Amino acid sequence: MSEFQKSTFQVLATDGSAGKYVSTHADIKTFVASATDGQMQMFAEDGTNSLAAGKFFIALKNSKEATGFIRSELIDPAKLASARVAVNAAGTNQVSVIGYNPLPVTPFGSIDTPAGGAGLLYQANFMIPEFGSYSANDFAIRQGHYQAAAADGQVQVANGLTQSIVWNMSRDADTIMRPHRVTNSTITAIATGAIDAKLGQKVVTITTALATAATAGDYLGLTVSVNGTNVKTFYRVVSTTGNVAGDTITLDVEFQGPTASYAAASIDLVTAANAALGDWGIALVGGDKKFVLGKMELGKMKFTTTLIDMGATTLTDKATVASVGNGDGRRVQELEWAAQGNERDLYRMGEPYLFDEVINASATGVYGVASLSYFSETETEFVNTRSPRQLYVAVQDGTDRALLAADLTTVGAI
Repeated sequence: MSEFQKSTFQVLATDGSAGKYVSTHADIKTFVASATDGQMQMFAEDGTNSLAAGKFFIALKNSKEATGFIRSELIDPAKLASARVAVNAAGTNQVSVIGYNPLPVTPFGSIDTPAGGAGLLYQANFMIPEFGSYSANDFAIRQGHYQAAAADGQVQVANGLTQSIVWNMSRDADTIMRPHRVTNSTITAIATGAIDAKLGQKVVTITTALATAATAGDYLGLTVSVNGTNVKTFYRVVSTTGNVAGDTITLDVEFQGPTASYAAASIDLVTAANAALGDWGIALVGGDKKFVLGKMELGKMKFTTTLIDMGATTLTDKATVASVGNGDGRRVQELEWAAQGNERDLYRMGEPYLFDEVINASATGVYGVASLSYFSETETEFVNTRSPRQLYVAVQDGTDRALLAADLTTVGAI
């Protein structure tokens, strides 16, 4: 008679620093006695480091364990269902764009301003699924709107919609998205100067005089990174106190970040006259969900955008799709947490844990992750038990990941 047991999995993780995956210890006994805390090594079936095609196991020196180390089961490569080593892939935040879209190789799009638009109510709706609830049918609605005047052009609509979206989104504790005004208007580059800008503040500080001073009505552009792509985002200048170090510039909406010191190469100006001639858009960049190990899993905000009474305005919904990527240290921590018997129940008691989990991964680590699926078999007189197993091995995504992959190749796992 044969039977299947419930699938189980194990996670072995270093702290994410380089040099923790090694092959220097002659055997498992030496490893346990002399390895530094957090080191990991693969051994052959006989416990030596003489790796060859055949059964193997992996050990992790860990002072948090009573035994001082953790080891995997003995794994037979011939019984692996699958095996792979994944390199790190950075997560991405969702990006949707209303109007002019600067992100493609060939930018495109605009905000429609039909003739006789006085009184037209421009409206953008955002549906955020599963926001604040675990219900699959639950979603929240946020919006931005702007009442157009007869003489309004694209820049006025972009100004009004951006301000409305900023105000609407400020009601939520978590950042659903941040709107960034973008344009193809003629730009005046700044040869010298520097500005300090802080997330959520309208007033920015000049730390080095700008070669071309900003005046009320101009648009101050600061280059920010959106999923690794530099994007020039613009704010209307309401007022300035001057143009020397220590003077300030007041913007029409709160700076959408990130907080940083911006040098001349990242600063641009668009004059009020040029602003009226260009195409404008709003790049909506989704935020990160709050992460709390064991309570709130790593995630990215997602939203669907629809436009109402905005004519032929270009909408690029989900120009970039949200993804948590692969090898983020927080994801590895989640794997460790789940592997210790936590089933990710949706409803939990609001009490402190009764014991401490053993979490080795660093939240800021950048990991390469090996995933091995196999079966563990045991036999008794009457029963042959075949149990599906999963082993995750997480190490620094670089030299350590390359060494791990090489050892897995040697033993015939990959």
